Amino acid sequence: EATGGDYFTHVQFDTNGNGVADLRQVRIGGIGAIGAVPEPASWAMMIAGFGFIGSALRRRRDKPALA
Repeated sequence: EATGGDYFTHVQFDTNGNGVADLRQVRIGGIGAIGAVPEPASWAMMIAGFGFIGSALRRRRDKPALA
């Protein structure tokens, strides 16, 4: 953030001459967060869970009703 509440839109470094003598603590901010990606094990457990729920519902439907 620059003085007065303004923001930098780009920064350019000139290293062809005496452009940069000392550069320390460059911090880049304002980068949006990237959404989390589930691990493969999480996907496998979710798919297995859907399979177990589906098989349980199928078994329950196959049983004759008690009358």
